[in-house]
Amino acid sequence: MKVALHKRLLTTASALTLAACTFSQAQAGGLDTMKPAMAEPLPGITAVMSIWAGGYHLDSSDNQFDADNYFSFGGDARIANENYIIELLAAQIQDTSSASGTSEASQHFALAGHWLHRRPDQTIGLFAGMSGTGAQDSSKSWAHLFGGVEAALFRGDKTYFGQTGFITNIHGEEDDTWNGGFIRGGARFFHTNQSKVEVDLLIGFGTFDHSSDDGYTAAWGLEYERQLGIGSPYSFFTAYRGHYVEDSGGCEESCDESATDHGFIFGFRIHTTGSTAPSLRERDRTGATTFNAPDTHRAIAWPEDL
Repeated sequence: MKVALHKRLLTTASALTLAACTFSQAQAGGLDTMKPAMAEPLPGITAVMSIWAGGYHLDSSDNQFDADNYFSFGGDARIANENYIIELLAAQIQDTSSASGTSEASQHFALAGHWLHRRPDQTIGLFAGMSGTGAQDSSKSWAHLFGGVEAALFRGDKTYFGQTGFITNIHGEEDDTWNGGFIRGGARFFHTNQSKVEVDLLIGFGTFDHSSDDGYTAAWGLEYERQLGIGSPYSFFTAYRGHYVEDSGGCEESCDESATDHGFIFGFRIHTTGSTAPSLRERDRTGATTFNAPDTHRAIAWPEDL
């Protein structure tokens, strides 16, 4: 997967989201900030688009990767109504070094759908999608399918959410890519209706190469988001993301090969949510931000480079 592909994906995501925003605003006829805090599910289309940039530091067990520091940029778009969320995300991770006059890069993307049953106090659903991941230090790439079940509970100024499911390779060399099951949990804390702190953790257990080699993956994060005024469609966010992969049978002798990275990003969001959800807290319960795809895309191809 080349840079041009991901630029096209980001452009497509932006166009879809802006079209949905225009349609939703036409339906809503403007924002009404006098609605109650707990709104009913929105009857029309809602949308959110994010763009972000930042950097990663990657550390592996034997320093196998060509570089340690990477610049990253990407974005995602989500469109939703009462019964579904459709999302597309894409990112580019670029080596910041210039050793040997070359610069390596990896890319990842995901396209996912969520089918939901919403209630004022909870939402449950099914999700499924496809992801693509490029190797960190080569031109190889893989595609995976993933799916599972998800739920969110709304308790005052807190949202608790969880997902469990599977991911399996469908394209590319099966050597050195992860397949297995995962579980993810997290919480969002709205200390005001216009500000949010989110934490989440994903843990996956499976194998590499559809073989007996045990493989583990994990992803975790912390995010702060601030809306620019009640009813405003704009917000900014800053986040920390971590990823881990371990191949317990990846070397000729008994050993563990692993890699961990730490990423820090800053981004901007545009929300369109109709007249009944002017705040981040209400959008969390009724709009396009209730769920997102599990964050496995960054790391599952790392074993190729370990």
